[in-house]
Amino acid sequence: MLSRLSPSQGGCSIPRVTVDVVQPAGLAAPTNYYKTKEMALTHEGIQAQVIDIISDIMQVERTGLTPETDIRRDLHADSMAVLTLTIELDSVFDMQFDESRLPQLTTIGDIVGYIYETFQAQGAT
Repeated sequence: MLSRLSPSQGGCSIPRVTVDVVQPAGLAAPTNYYKTKEMALTHEGIQAQVIDIISDIMQVERTGLTPETDIRRDLHADSMAVLTLTIELDSVFDMQFDESRLPQLTTIGDIVGYIYETFQAQGAT
């Protein structure tokens, strides 16, 4: 939706854009019940949380997910699913993924290792 502010509203007829966020079809809305820092600080805790998040977002059974599971090849994740997953992981683990490393993070194990290494570098583990 595009609206303009009048000069009396403090604007100079500059367009203002309102964006509605819509959950992509086929992806589950992320939930935020994962925020347990104590559990997240261990490699096993991180892996459990990452698997839960991927299971929720990709709508797949948790039991079929292993560190060797390839997000794109095995789960058929498209770019929107990968973006949704990255945003949720950023939020849950209170970190920001290095965009230059994202193409290298293809498996669940890669993602878990990256998060764990990031925590270690911050002195959190």
